[in-house]
Amino acid sequence: MESLIIIVSLGRVRPLHYKKTDDDPLRPKHLVEAPDLQVEIKHEPLGTVVTDQAGRFTHSPAPGQEAGMSYGEEKNLKAELEEKALQTVAQSVSRIVAQEAYPNWRLFAPAEIMPRLLNALSAQARAALTQTEKGDYTKVPIMELEKRLVGSS
Repeated sequence: MESLIIIVSLGRVRPLHYKKTDDDPLRPKHLVEAPDLQVEIKHEPLGTVVTDQAGRFTHSPAPGQEAGMSYGEEKNLKAELEEKALQTVAQSVSRIVAQEAYPNWRLFAPAEIMPRLLNALSAQARAALTQTEKGDYTKVPIMELEKRLVGSS
């Protein structure tokens, strides 16, 4: 089994190590939180986001549109904020995998962000990735995660 498991959502990166918790060779390995590596992403409420012009955001323009204009549509602002959060998550995951010296690792992420997240990861982090699973496990207690994840390998 992989020694590193990273569970993400657009608001949280939760790394776990699968390792021995003591020197007793008879005791099994366990999932252990890595709190120093966790990342919480604080989202601004949509109504408080300030732009330089009414309706001006930085999304990619459609052909024939002026760069950065959303024409005041709130859905474009939501998409831009989601993309920004996704990039922050991908950078955090890539950094964590790099800090751990690129071990074999597993990624758990919600289905709606998984493809874009995989594309946004660094090439080295993607190369070390051995398994992905869709689902949001960021708020699941460690004991429940251990039952689900360790039993599934």
